[in-house]
Amino acid sequence: MTYRMKALLAFLTGMALSSTAGATLIENNTNLSADWTRMPARVAATDSVDAVLYNPAGTIRLGEGTFIMAGNQFLPKEYSHTKDGVRHETTTLTTVVPNLFAVKNSKKWSGFAGFGVIGGGGALEYENGMILDKASGYTVTQLAGLKAMGKPGPILTEEVASAWVGAYVGGACAVSDTLSLSLTGRLVYGTNTYEIDDGRVLDYEKTGTGFAPIIGLNYTPSPTVNIGFRHEFRTRVEWEVDKIDGSAAEAMAPTLGQKGHTTRKDFPAMTALGVSWKATEALTLATDVSYAWHDDIDWEGAEEGLDNGVEVACAFEYAVTPGFAVSAGYSYSNAGVDPENYSTALSKNVYHGISAGFMAEPVEGLRFNVGATKLFYEDDTDSRGITYEKDLWIIGIGVQYAFR
Repeated sequence: MTYRMKALLAFLTGMALSSTAGATLIENNTNLSADWTRMPARVAATDSVDAVLYNPAGTIRLGEGTFIMAGNQFLPKEYSHTKDGVRHETTTLTTVVPNLFAVKNSKKWSGFAGFGVIGGGGALEYENGMILDKASGYTVTQLAGLKAMGKPGPILTEEVASAWVGAYVGGACAVSDTLSLSLTGRLVYGTNTYEIDDGRVLDYEKTGTGFAPIIGLNYTPSPTVNIGFRHEFRTRVEWEVDKIDGSAAEAMAPTLGQKGHTTRKDFPAMTALGVSWKATEALTLATDVSYAWHDDIDWEGAEEGLDNGVEVACAFEYAVTPGFAVSAGYSYSNAGVDPENYSTALSKNVYHGISAGFMAEPVEGLRFNVGATKLFYEDDTDSRGITYEKDLWIIGIGVQYAFR
């Protein structure tokens, strides 16, 4: 590989790494538990351990005892971007999106801890590469060959992966019979990887850590109505290059950074508000809104042009018997990215989601949650003629046990 080819590859690869996380918003996931996959309006929830994630102040209302929850999600997907009839597609199956949480409750306080995937998750492998130059439709290796040899280079497999994991420790206290407050500390760990040709051309990884608080409020104005609120503060995250190997690593290092090089990319703040209403003894209705704040993050300039993101959801749950309930819901998300600024690795199309599932409690204290959400993305085409299409299922399975 010539020096000119390597130099161009380095420059273009730096551009390609600009936003590859697979989140329901830009970075922030809202699909944080198996409960969400069957009932996507969770911000006012007080019936499950996943309240630690959605309504931490509401954990008080779980009742006295110790509660443990574990879950996982599976994401079958088909993402593509197409220009001039040439389709670049990934169908990589994500099989591990876990979480594990525990809550200890008394009459007036609760304490909780655990971890889960809060952003991104999984890898995207494009066997025929990803468009980098949107005008020509060429991939990074095609462009490198064009510059070095006067004709497009070979199309090589490219794989990107991004994930944010949150570790939580916190507690809530009851101020009165109707009001409770919470404070949580969350340690965030992020990882980004990028490979070209299974790592032979490039094998790159960087990781980052940060810490920020989360505050919450739960208000129950009547026996049938509950209101949940939480605010996750922006997490300042410093990233460090852990690995840069492959035949083009030396040429790419000036752009991507040598091993040990540091950069800044924050995890955005989020504010969420939800209301639930027990319409009858068996029927519960819920709605909520989640707002991701992109106007105060520092991504070293990559945040310019982003709008704030929003997701709204509504859902219901119907208790068929005391130990079995069915649920369904609808969600809408606009991540705040204009199609002109889409990453071909992972575009952020507007979506409409439909969720359904059930809760089963075969014996007292042991609860299973199973759900599936289908996200219907709106196709987008940018001014350069690139069409972005996405198809995604989110399937969740969770188990919870109460020691009373």
